[in-house]
Amino acid sequence: MIQRSFALAWLALATAAVTFPAHGDYRYLRVPRTLVLEGALNQYGFIVDHLRHEKFALGYLPEAEWKNLDPAVRSRAVSLDAWEWATHPHDPVTLERLASPSATGPHEPYHDYATLTAELRQMAAAFPRLARLESAGKSVEGRDLWLLRLTSADTTRVDKPKLLYIAAMHGDEVTGKEMLVYLARQLLAGFGSDPRITALLTHAEVFLMPSMNPDGTEARRRWNAKGVDLNRDFPEAPETAASSKRAPETVAVMALHERHRFEVSLNFHGGSLCVNIPWDHRPNSSNLFGDDALIRAIGREYTRLNKPMYDMHFGSFDHGLTYGYEWYQILGGMQDWSILFFQSTHSTVELSEVKWPDASQLPAFWSHNRDALLTFLERGIEGVHLRVLSPEGRLLPARVEVDSATRGIDYAGYVHRPTLPGTRKVSVRSQGYRPVELGLTAKAFDGAFTDVKMEPALLRNVPEVVAVADDALESATAPRTR
Repeated sequence: MIQRSFALAWLALATAAVTFPAHGDYRYLRVPRTLVLEGALNQYGFIVDHLRHEKFALGYLPEAEWKNLDPAVRSRAVSLDAWEWATHPHDPVTLERLASPSATGPHEPYHDYATLTAELRQMAAAFPRLARLESAGKSVEGRDLWLLRLTSADTTRVDKPKLLYIAAMHGDEVTGKEMLVYLARQLLAGFGSDPRITALLTHAEVFLMPSMNPDGTEARRRWNAKGVDLNRDFPEAPETAASSKRAPETVAVMALHERHRFEVSLNFHGGSLCVNIPWDHRPNSSNLFGDDALIRAIGREYTRLNKPMYDMHFGSFDHGLTYGYEWYQILGGMQDWSILFFQSTHSTVELSEVKWPDASQLPAFWSHNRDALLTFLERGIEGVHLRVLSPEGRLLPARVEVDSATRGIDYAGYVHRPTLPGTRKVSVRSQGYRPVELGLTAKAFDGAFTDVKMEPALLRNVPEVVAVADDALESATAPRTR
């Protein structure tokens, strides 16, 4: 069982940043895919950008290492203009710039930090019963990491499931930032008129962080203002905690997870089109994520709702769905960290092959992702919903296991356990109490819980497992205010 004290210790040990050279000290390269998969570039600090082609990969090499490359490797590497490739489509084989798609109609420009701040503040002011704007922390250069929290204040409860979307942790991958702004607009405008949105914001709390790396976006660069790649900056194991501090943006997101339990999370990138599911840091053939069946199902649903993504079918891409390690390995990523240390169900979405596409393409990206973004949030609150209670009615911490997963998840009393659809076998265990097994049908949270009364383990003549046969014993509790 992952203890909260262990998580707190990790927050205190937010150290050992992976720090890279300044923006101008990198060489952007196209290299044969085999050099990446075989690890031939690892010793030189090569940072894989994306494996977007069957034969070639793109990535960043510290300029100081260029002269140290094995001559046989250097002869197979081609230097590129990083900004040119971030803003225009190219053929990775011929290296020629490709024609950009035609504009799809009226469009607005990208948000910079000032206009993003202004719009988020306007949202919070215009919808005070639905939206609350917070700063999750400060960037290196003092910009706020804005966090928009969306939920109906008329049904404020301490026990709502929480869902998290984060974008632009790489500062030059900005499609996701705009998609989260558009999503916030839709959720706010649709509450009270759209049944799906109304149900979601009534019974769940949605957290949106459009820009985790505002300094990087303002500078039009991947890294933060200290040259840290934020998606290589999270702890992997205890031995990775050392002396120098992690990036403040990383620390802010780590603290956010300490404050809140997120049932499902997505972080959004650019440079390819796919849903990348765990693991990123170890082979999935030998050790699948404990909620693989669930994340694979809802990830597949995302790609099916996004036709350009679904059409990506080559290499490790199975119609836009890929296991991270089998695509390309990374260490220090947010996805795997949040699962390992906070028991999240987290995935990564690559929204656009061009990292910073022309703003005229944003309406098309919104059209491709709108339904998928909403549906993924809905899936995050579908499962079993329990209150684990002592005989006196006191909330108990418990580990909950379901038959559609191989991992148990720890809760403080209120349980929102996302699961696959259907009738699920559920096991509840709390230290000092007899285990309980239930048979429950997964459903979207609607304010109702199943009360699970635990019996002390020391009582005699109590069956080892107290069986609850079906949903007939599910008790609905009235919404409570804080």
